[in-house]
Formats: sequence, structure tokens, C-alpha cells
Amino acid sequence: METLRIPIDAIPQGRICFEKGKGVVDPPKCFRFKKNFATLVKSLRRESELHIGALRVSIDIYRKFETPMNQGYGDIDNLAKSILDACNGVIWKDDSQIVDLHIRKFITSENPHVGIRIGEI
Repeated sequence: METLRIPIDAIPQGRICFEKGKGVVDPPKCFRFKKNFATLVKSLRRESELHIGALRVSIDIYRKFETPMNQGYGDIDNLAKSILDACNGVIWKDDSQIVDLHIRKFITSENPHVGIRIGEI
């Protein structure tokens, strides 16, 4: 079982758009989040090898907000989508390997972060 604590505030996956000459792309805010998340994960991992095969993944998302229903709080499924996409090619080959997924979202008064536990099945 691999456990990581990534010190970053998760950003929900935004609507993808089509750019002429580029095809389908993430909104700039999501693109930056995924790039920063992947960089942090690479620096925190002890092993550089990607997990292969079926995976069990648990994600705990800690967001810092004054009021729980703040517009930027983010739907749990969209938060998970941006995190799972950011881990493609960094922790696992593709998030289609995940067969068991648990996601929790919390409000924290401390530093926002994402906790991930990965286990091969």
C-alpha cells in the first residue's frame, strides 16, 4: 500500500473545450492544477515505477473554506476527476486500472491537502 499526502488545494475538473489546432483541452486553471499536482506527486513518491494491474484507491480531499457551501467548494466527483487524471502516468498508467475507489471531502481550518492511498489488488 502506497500512501501520499499532497500539499495542494484540489481544483474541480472544469468543462473541457475545443481549441483549433489543439483539439480538446482542459481549462487553464485545471491544466495548471494537474501539472502542479503531478509535479508534487513525483517529488513525494519513493518509487518511480507506475502501478500496473487492478488498483484500490482512497482519496481524502481537505479544502479550506470559511463557509461549507462556498461556490468554489467543488462537487466531489469533479474534484476526484481532476486528481485521478493528474495521476495518470505518474502513479498509475491510466485511471481505468482503478476497480475500487473511495472518495471523501472535508473542510479544514488548516492547510488544504489531498491524501491518497493506493493498493494493488
